[in-house]
Amino acid sequence: MAIVRRTTLILCAAALLCAALLLPPAAQAYCVYNHTNVDLKVCGEQCAGCYSGVLKPGDHGCCPGDDKGCRGLTWITISVYYGDHSKCGNWTPPSRVEAHGWVSFHGTCKKDWSTCDRPGACPDLTAKIYSSDGHVTYSGPPDWRGDAGCRW
Repeated sequence: MAIVRRTTLILCAAALLCAALLLPPAAQAYCVYNHTNVDLKVCGEQCAGCYSGVLKPGDHGCCPGDDKGCRGLTWITISVYYGDHSKCGNWTPPSRVEAHGWVSFHGTCKKDWSTCDRPGACPDLTAKIYSSDGHVTYSGPPDWRGDAGCRW
């Protein structure tokens, strides 16, 4: 009887281990918050599964963790968005956001299209990057990248 019980326990443990190994990895999303006065075009690197969206002032968007680009460390790039797929300027914080972390952009940007492609278009723009446990890992101005596109 002891042999049957031991065999049953071993088989149950092996089945649980196999099930755990076959489960998909846990979702690892990140979010981006727009606390500026303008619409922002946001991209998380350049891949098919990376976050890409337009955030109105006060809005946020998140990358679902089951997408390829939403895992691990990700560069976030923003541009002032003028509608009709028109954007201008690119800013990227000098640090990447980690899975389950988030980035908040604060400040004001000029709404004039003729000045949007200059580093001074968003003179007081700042970024705060938070780790998954809520600690600030970066706080300061994002880097001006001209019209370089999404950083990756």
